[in-house]
Amino acid sequence: MRRRLLSWTVESDPAATRRAYEITGGGAAARCPCAPCRNFASARPEHFPPELRELLADLGVDAAKEVAARLVTPLEGHRFLYSGRYLLLGVILAGRPPRGFLEAEASVDVFERLAADAHVTLRTSPPPGPPWPPGPCLSLELLVVLPWVIEAPEAGAIDLGRSPGRT
Repeated sequence: MRRRLLSWTVESDPAATRRAYEITGGGAAARCPCAPCRNFASARPEHFPPELRELLADLGVDAAKEVAARLVTPLEGHRFLYSGRYLLLGVILAGRPPRGFLEAEASVDVFERLAADAHVTLRTSPPPGPPWPPGPCLSLELLVVLPWVIEAPEAGAIDLGRSPGRT
């Protein structure tokens, strides 16, 4: 199926993507015991913006089976910025280069606003291997704001200037 996805034109196979998700295990966040991951697993997809839920469903992506998720930072008002990544079968046909602006370094991701609390970027990805079928694969990466929904203390701010064990 050819479709426009923000700045990209993609050719994707939602039916094959859906079948691949049906035979894969749970999402990465559900396998991690830390509170931020448990919160992501509990908050998604119910607390994803409707635009994000619709996009994932249209692409055949199971929103409960992310490849990766992590807390980026707490925000005001008991909200938390998370990053996440989902796979889908397809190729980028046209549009913005999969990483960065032309003036940016190749390692800079450019996320586009999908909804008030969700931004996404798209890039090619190596095929994940079985049970996924062989063929071209895309990585849909997101930044999403979610509430804290689990019965555990809320995650605190992350001090990126400190290493574990340093005071």
